[in-house]
Amino acid sequence: MDSEKEHLKLPFVGEFSLGPKYICKLCGEKLVTEKSERTNWEEWWFTMDGRRHYKTRCNLGEAK
Repeated sequence: MDSEKEHLKLPFVGEFSLGPKYICKLCGEKLVTEKSERTNWEEWWFTMDGRRHYKTRCNLGEAK
């Protein structure tokens, strides 16, 4: 096999937090961050189950 012609193909490149980085004071969700092509290389916050959470306001509900 010719190693020069083999390429590592990464379908999705980005920067992700490994665990919860923030906790929303209103809804109590643990939030992780993502910077990727999908977010236009801006930092977005997501809940642990993948729902988007806005930085400037809680869009997921009332305080628990």
